[in-house]
Amino acid sequence: MQEMVYRVTLQAPLGERLGELRLNVDDGNCEGTLDIMRFSNRVKGTLDEWGHCRLTGQLRTLLHTRSFEGEGMLGDTADICLHCGPMKLTVSGKRVAQGA
Repeated sequence: MQEMVYRVTLQAPLGERLGELRLNVDDGNCEGTLDIMRFSNRVKGTLDEWGHCRLTGQLRTLLHTRSFEGEGMLGDTADICLHCGPMKLTVSGKRVAQGA
């Protein structure tokens, strides 16, 4: 099992939100949390050997909880597009830790 930790920025309609994406990866499957907007949001999905990822989960805010599906790339950096209803939100950042 491999742990990947990223400091990320969520590009939201009301501005940027800083947070952390933490994933445990095992045999192409991943699960973890997207900690953003004062909430810890559970995520799960897949990550292939080229860094292409697909994630699903729910994004909580003070007013709403919205399901999302996302896809993008994970490596030394994170670049993921979340499809959250009619909105597209971008999560991007830099890896800060990797464990075995």
